[in-house]
Amino acid sequence: SGIKVSSKSLRIGATTTHAEVAASKEVKQSISSLAKLADGIGDPQVRNRGTIGGSIANNDPAADYPSACLALNATIHTSKRKIQADKFFKGMFETVLKKGELIEGIEFEVPEKSSYAKFPNPASRYAIVGVYVAKLKKEVRVAVTGVESCVFRCKKLEDVLSSNFSPSAIDSVNISSKGFNADIHASAEYRAHIIKVMAKKAVSSC
Repeated sequence: SGIKVSSKSLRIGATTTHAEVAASKEVKQSISSLAKLADGIGDPQVRNRGTIGGSIANNDPAADYPSACLALNATIHTSKRKIQADKFFKGMFETVLKKGELIEGIEFEVPEKSSYAKFPNPASRYAIVGVYVAKLKKEVRVAVTGVESCVFRCKKLEDVLSSNFSPSAIDSVNISSKGFNADIHASAEYRAHIIKVMAKKAVSSC
């Protein structure tokens, strides 16, 4: 467990609870959007028991932390190797972890700007749609959760924000709802609409 900060990265031990991340001065100073994300997970009971490593290993399609891993170009340190976040999340509740392999820590790249905007289920606080936007030194990354069977990066939003990092740039993007989740909370089309709404909110908050 524990939190370590350097000028380029923020490393959080796998057994660190959501409440610890949310309250951490180091996290607030280096990646404030990550502290805000942790503070919006579930309820106080969940935040005081749930851990960052557990959330990422579980890879719930509507969990918050996987979007932070993708947007902040994280490296997942395990008992056997280092894994880039882009290669870690495979499908619904599925990761590349092998049998007996344990997550030990998650190392996030410190961004120039970042923000996470979530449209939560009012009961569970899980993301119906969550969008994490990060402006890193070399690129802009946008990760979306709650929308498909697994967290994913939205290339269309990354492309427009790379050339014009402003909420208005998002207006021109057309997001197809094909393959999106549809349930009693939101249709696939509604989720496609909310991605743009949350993306604008996140860019405005950066």
